[in-house]
Amino acid sequence: MPRAARADGVLIQICSLGASGRDTREQSPQADLGLDSLSMIDVACAAEDAFGIRVSDEDLERFVTVGDAADHIERAKLTG
Repeated sequence: MPRAARADGVLIQICSLGASGRDTREQSPQADLGLDSLSMIDVACAAEDAFGIRVSDEDLERFVTVGDAADHIERAKLTG
């Protein structure tokens, strides 16, 4: 699967988190979803484009779980 398509798929997973997404929130993007560091950058770029937010390299390093990424996106959207 091309990196961009994989990034879009992960971003869709992150965005669709809700009450039923508890298991997904705990997944590791690298270990559970099979993303390497380059794919994580693709996901960050996709989030920046989709939500008009900024994901710094330092923020990206802090994303241990999918929930960490989802929380960052929500905070960034609120603070604009």
